[in-house]
Amino acid sequence: MRSVLGEEFCTPEEVSYLFNVTTRTLNRWAADPDNSPLQARELAPITQLNGRREYSAEKVVEIYNRTYGKNLTVKDLREALELELAAQDA
Repeated sequence: MRSVLGEEFCTPEEVSYLFNVTTRTLNRWAADPDNSPLQARELAPITQLNGRREYSAEKVVEIYNRTYGKNLTVKDLREALELELAAQDA
């Protein structure tokens, strides 16, 4: 995750980990939202000037909580992703 002017953004890799899908699936959802699950239609990526897609962490958490009936916060998401990255590096 990265922060820009106080707003947090997730990479496609982080979002795919959270929703247990591949980044290719995220790209398919973005390319054809009409043939995507309802939650995926709301999960619209933001394309940065360099062409990289990122997702608003607040929107990701909102959709995750609604989909899975959880009460995750952006801070919880950041900590979970940091733990996952540390486990992958080990």
